[in-house]
Order: sequence, then C-alpha cells, then structure tokens
Amino acid sequence: VLKGLDMVSLDRGSPRQAHIAVTREAAERLAKGDMVVIFPEGTRVPHGAPVKLTSGGVRLACATGALIVPVVHNAGKVWPAKGWPVGAGDIRVVIGPTLSPAERSPQELIHQVHDWMHAELLKL
Repeated sequence: VLKGLDMVSLDRGSPRQAHIAVTREAAERLAKGDMVVIFPEGTRVPHGAPVKLTSGGVRLACATGALIVPVVHNAGKVWPAKGWPVGAGDIRVVIGPTLSPAERSPQELIHQVHDWMHAELLKL
C-alpha cells in the first residue's frame, strides 16, 4: 500500500545514511515541484502526548527554500500509537499558516512550528 503512495522510504537500520538519502531524494522532488510531506514526530504518538519534533523537515526547508505548512490532527483518539483503530470516530485536521524559511533562522522556525502545533493540539 505505501509503495503506491510514492513515498520517500527511510532505512531505520542506518540512521546517518538514511538521513542523507532521504534529504537528497526529498530535495530532488521539491526541485521538480512535487510536494513533500514530513511527519516530524517520526512515529505515531498518543493523543495528548507532548510534541517532540525532529528537525529534518525544517532543515530541508531551509536548505531548499521550500515553504512549510504545519498540520496537526487528533487521529490518536481513534487510532492509538500502538495497535489498530479502536472503532469509528471523527478525526479533525487543522492546517496551519504557510511559513517561509527565508524570514527566520532554523531555530526560530523550529520553535514557531513546535509552538503552533502544541497550541493547536491542545484545542483538539
């Protein structure tokens, strides 16, 4: 199923090589005009858990000039971090403001994305 989504695959067995390969492929796709979706948590997390983001998406945006559009959802209420969906339920998705890496430092951008995601997740 995931192969059909044309995802950039990640080899978790070799983190350094995986980071280099994923960054290169994502940058190539951005250069072609493709959208790249990154899940900065690195895995599914329980609903209400603290937001812990990796910095790869922000670093990629800073290196390529790509815009960032943060998105949050409450799927953890219906689909727990470990296991299968527990039944039917409503999943809410909130799309954030477009952020340009040209207007702020990588550290400022990481904090802005984190703060926005944290605030919006509290509302869900």
